[in-house]
Amino acid sequence: MELHLALRNIVKTDGPSIITEGRLVNILCDFQAFDAIPASKYVMRAIIDDGYSKKLLQCTKWDMAAQQLSGQFASSTGFQPDIVWTIFQSLAYGLGWKNTIEKCSVKNPTVPPMHPHRAKVKLGNNASVNDINQYFSSIVELKNDSLSSFGVQFTNISCVWDRSFKDKDFYYYCNVEVTGKLKEFMCIKVISYGFDNSIIDVSSTYVDSNTHKSFGVYNVNPHIQGYMPSDIAKIIVYAE
Repeated sequence: MELHLALRNIVKTDGPSIITEGRLVNILCDFQAFDAIPASKYVMRAIIDDGYSKKLLQCTKWDMAAQQLSGQFASSTGFQPDIVWTIFQSLAYGLGWKNTIEKCSVKNPTVPPMHPHRAKVKLGNNASVNDINQYFSSIVELKNDSLSSFGVQFTNISCVWDRSFKDKDFYYYCNVEVTGKLKEFMCIKVISYGFDNSIIDVSSTYVDSNTHKSFGVYNVNPHIQGYMPSDIAKIIVYAE
């Protein structure tokens, strides 16, 4: 069931205050409400843990003050604004404050800020492969302005953890979909950050304008040594 529809059903059963309770995440998992946007599970958990769902409930309606909470939360945590906007809208829908879900019109920041605060959503030591993949998907962001001179767009970015790893020595795969006619030779870079804003790894792959067609999927394979998947706080993807 879609997230906003699941929230409407849950609020009808458990009351509006359910959006402030941690158990909401587990209930939504039972509804498979996070399947369309897997990263939304971690974002929803952070919204509740950080008290933003309580702030939203106190607004009593989907007015400017309620809508601004989405931007405040995205800025303070570094989560992707489009995912955050969708979740806040879904919460408002669940509360009966609105009857439609609008597409996000907020662009991701050029270089998202790093915040130690994001440690609240770090992975546990016994996280499953699916949890790790969802977590990586929630922390990857694109540096938009890096594409302006190449004539292409990154239409989808996904990160998948390689399960065949040793402790503190692993790979993950960053798959980047590139759409459009490439004007010149391009390097796709992937930077992995720690929770202290330190750079853990910089990896890259090259795309040749002579061989790239109108669409292609390119893979970058960061090799992380000395860290666990739970030590990665942010993944930045850009072109140069």
